[in-house]
Amino acid sequence: MTAAAARTNDARDRMVRAADELFRAQGLHATGVAEILERSGAPRGSLYHYFPGGKEQLAVEAIEHAAAGFCRAIGKAIEVNDGSLAEAVRLYGQAMAERLLATDFVEGCPIGNSAIEGSVGSAAISQACDRAFRDFAGVMADHLTEQGIERGQADDLATFVVSTVEGALLVARVRRDTQPVIDATERLATMMQAALDDVGVAA
Repeated sequence: MTAAAARTNDARDRMVRAADELFRAQGLHATGVAEILERSGAPRGSLYHYFPGGKEQLAVEAIEHAAAGFCRAIGKAIEVNDGSLAEAVRLYGQAMAERLLATDFVEGCPIGNSAIEGSVGSAAISQACDRAFRDFAGVMADHLTEQGIERGQADDLATFVVSTVEGALLVARVRRDTQPVIDATERLATMMQAALDDVGVAA
């Protein structure tokens, strides 16, 4: 890779990361292009150079970046907890609660804000969010299937986990109380344990 190409990739990556951070804190529509450029350190007027599709293309890539980060994180959490998805979900709930407190309940799910706003007006953003949620669920469903859960049941359970966590996170932000997230992830972990107990596998 040439030095110029490396600089281009670095600038694009910084813009994607900046958009991800801003979208999760304040939402898609409230985040302006100038704000993204300022946070990323990219030159003014450079958006269309790196993202010919404009803010919509940047938003899609920011969503994909956030989704990839989550999938890596949940995979790592399962690995470091001796293959226990139940414990990984518990720890994820704790991590979300800590992040809510650290950001004064400003930061939510990296996808949630964009999903709500993008569902109206942008098919590309809505589809990117759908893929992200499916990817989240897919990581968990793959693990459950490997542990002996029938694929359909694994998909249903994993989708229920994603839906419940998203709802709990929204309630926690509105109430400014982390307990809904802690309670939800604890109950979800218990459900996983029960499902795996049925096939004779520790969660």
